[in-house]
Amino acid sequence: MSLINLLLLLILGGIAIIGYFVKDLPNLFRELAVEESRGKNEREIQKEAFFRQIKGSDIDEAFNYWTSLMVDMDNKINQIGTASGKKEFVKMQQKVLMYGSNGTVTILSSMMQHVYRRGELKNTVKVSFGDQDSTKENIQNYMLMFYIAYLISSLKKDFTGYSIDPIEILLIKINDIDSHKNKPLFEQAEKNVRKELKKLGVTI
Repeated sequence: MSLINLLLLLILGGIAIIGYFVKDLPNLFRELAVEESRGKNEREIQKEAFFRQIKGSDIDEAFNYWTSLMVDMDNKINQIGTASGKKEFVKMQQKVLMYGSNGTVTILSSMMQHVYRRGELKNTVKVSFGDQDSTKENIQNYMLMFYIAYLISSLKKDFTGYSIDPIEILLIKINDIDSHKNKPLFEQAEKNVRKELKKLGVTI
């Protein structure tokens, strides 16, 4: 066999091998996609198993606390001013850290940074409705309400899979949110909160 024939044979063999792999390339991509999907499903199953193992009472307690902080805000805020109230507040933060998703924990941390900048939590929801001399102060206070609403919304999605717009939660508590004086303040407060959360990679 001449050298030229040998080279041609090697080239044809190489082309055949390449053609074989190119022909099976779509199958290879499909198999890789299936494996990736299977890996994601296994991770989801692991997460579901984790939450199934959590005591239902723990989740109920955490969710009940944060929802009651919204619907019974004055009473809850006053309780936080006591030693037992502060202890409970810290405990409920811990439960969010334990059971909440990444987004939920980020909302809590952003909310707490807002509180730390404002001082004591009990002083951050004293809203002077319609007092134009304290407009900036009211916006800061409304921001805390939105943070709590966003936290509740995110917890609800974590624990039940259902989504609810945070503004719907606020409408349960506040009966004049759409009034001429309050509407622009609430809109600005929500815009501020959304901006802060967006910087942290959280969108609701």
